[in-house]
Amino acid sequence: MNGQNTQGAPLSDPTLVPRPEMCRLAMRVAPGGLDVVIVSRVNDNPLIWRHLPFADTDSDVNVKAFEEVVYDNRLLLADFAATDVIVDTRRFMAVPAERATEQTCEEIFDDLYPDDRDTEVIISPATDDAAIAACVPSALTAFIRRTFGVRARICHRMAPLCRFFSIKNRLGNTGKLHVHIADGRADIVALGRDGLLMANSFPYKSETDVLYYTIAAARELEFDNSTDRIIVSGDADIRDRLLPLLRKYVSYVMPMIFPSDIFKLGRDALNAPFELIAIPLLD
Repeated sequence: MNGQNTQGAPLSDPTLVPRPEMCRLAMRVAPGGLDVVIVSRVNDNPLIWRHLPFADTDSDVNVKAFEEVVYDNRLLLADFAATDVIVDTRRFMAVPAERATEQTCEEIFDDLYPDDRDTEVIISPATDDAAIAACVPSALTAFIRRTFGVRARICHRMAPLCRFFSIKNRLGNTGKLHVHIADGRADIVALGRDGLLMANSFPYKSETDVLYYTIAAARELEFDNSTDRIIVSGDADIRDRLLPLLRKYVSYVMPMIFPSDIFKLGRDALNAPFELIAIPLLD
């Protein structure tokens, strides 16, 4: 699940979605561009996915570039039934649910980034026992609420991944370490009987980098090689090269088996950023 779909009718064409009030809009704002997924809530029509690159990229989210892309693609301003905005920033952390308050998270982020000002803490449920907190530019959250309404849900991109993987984890009693590979990074979500153990993201250049991070995480979390499992998803080329490497060290390694509902959403559902696809599956 890793592509760059810029083809098809432009998002400035209102006829592309005749009845937006029957559809869900989900967007991922990343340093390099905006990914958009539009999916019907009433039928099995294929979803619409577009990747809209930013003219000016940055190491973090470029608020001005995001604004310009939204105004250039007026369909995004239609009255959708629901709107979700995923923010792709490196400034995030997993927090136990009982400590996931705005004050507590602000204090932690202030210690981590003392020179960072004009930001807002966004806290999103990740599992039954944990949340993902992100430090997001205030200008970005203000634009989202001003443009898409106060009902637009804002979260960090790791939150829907954790929620989806935690639901899958309920089907068994073993611990699971999920490795999702996309966009040049490996997202590692570890779940045990007591809930979320780890949620982090690591850049990689090759499958050996992903192997290192995965094995290091398993050892740090005292992974039980006789019962626990590593489940790999995402970029098919890297995944297929990684699986045999992991099997040299771990007994139970397997590719992710996605629910059949994904295939009902059409071909683009297999290529769009999975955190965007997970949102309608979680409803």
